[in-house]
This record gives sequence, C-alpha cells and structure tokens, in this order.
Amino acid sequence: MHHATYVIETPDGEREFARTTSAADYLLDGGFANSDREPRWHLVWCLERMDPGEPIDVGEARVHLIRG
Repeated sequence: MHHATYVIETPDGEREFARTTSAADYLLDGGFANSDREPRWHLVWCLERMDPGEPIDVGEARVHLIRG
C-alpha cells in the first residue's frame, strides 16, 4: 500500500496532510476553496485523483501530492 501526503503551500506557509479529507477541510476552512462553488465531496474527489508532480491550485493555495 502506498502512502500519500498532500503538501499545501499558502501565503502563510506550508502544511502537510496524510488524509485527503483533512487536506480538503483545511482548504475549505482556510477560505482557499469556496464551498458554495465547490462542495467538499468534489474537492475530495479531485484531490484523490491527483498525479504526483502535477500540482493543482485552489484559490491562493497550491496542492502537491507526494507518494511514498
């Protein structure tokens, strides 16, 4: 089984999350993602389908996926 880590870069610094749902909650709670435009389930769906080496931008945040 592969271990995945989400690294989220924001103007305030960098955070790491081992769970997709925790990363999604951080993006929503921090105001980087708009829950009216992008529901939580859709954000989780997008994060789960990320490819390592291809970051995605969510508002002012940039999300990287690292597999270990």
